[in-house]
Amino acid sequence: MGPFDDRTKRLARRQESEVFADYIMPVSWIVGLVGFLGLVALSFSSNSSLVPVFGAFLAAPFVMLVVRLSRGHFHKDIREKRTKI
Repeated sequence: MGPFDDRTKRLARRQESEVFADYIMPVSWIVGLVGFLGLVALSFSSNSSLVPVFGAFLAAPFVMLVVRLSRGHFHKDIREKRTKI
């Protein structure tokens, strides 16, 4: 028995995966880019008090990727199982 044998759970997880792929991940990549650019800008200035903030921004896409992996969004059983006729 696999982790997604229950059809209701499989459909819910697939919908969750689509929401992450369509909305949350693009936003987290933009936040990560802002973090990267902020760290680059801070490397040219003497203000180091914002380094943790931009570091957290930079980590956002990787944290979301770990969340997606732990929720099983890339599992092959998430996609609808079709029986052969």
